[in-house]
Amino acid sequence: MPTSSSPGPYKPFVAPSPKNMIVGRSMNTFIDGVMIRGVAREILAREGLEEIDPGAMYPQQKGLDVMRRIAEKIGAETLFSIGYRVPYNAEFPDSIRDVRSALGSINPAYRLAVLGTNIGRYEFSEPEQGRYEVLCENPYPCDFDLGIVTALVERYRGSQLYLISHAPDSCRKKAGPHCRYRVERAPR
Repeated sequence: MPTSSSPGPYKPFVAPSPKNMIVGRSMNTFIDGVMIRGVAREILAREGLEEIDPGAMYPQQKGLDVMRRIAEKIGAETLFSIGYRVPYNAEFPDSIRDVRSALGSINPAYRLAVLGTNIGRYEFSEPEQGRYEVLCENPYPCDFDLGIVTALVERYRGSQLYLISHAPDSCRKKAGPHCRYRVERAPR
């Protein structure tokens, strides 16, 4: 259900406010996530983003426009790859020590990277021990968010294996208001 910081439903690739801004460090994931860097740079240049200063702020809509072009030109797999690079480029808390704390850190990291009103959210929950959920209610595409969740699980899983699935209740690809990912420890 939407909250005051999350009016939803969000449309993928559409910033909720023209005043929302994203930090350049996060924008650099567009280059890191595209296998052919020249294509990424060409798409960024078409949006007037030839050079990205990691410490500068950019309109969120520009970043979403870049993602839309990447989806159209290269495909959803590349959006996943971009999302997968986010934990390596964005600012995440130093206190992460396991999958639970990693997934719980997505929303605080998001709030450091994107500034503005009604930016959306990543809501972490633990319905039962060893089973986690991340509700993604924001203007980013499904495959991008799945990449973030997958990268964090793989990075902090230790020797434990986890299964990641998309809950069937809603999907932004199908005009749903959010996506929900389930992360469960695999049986040994």
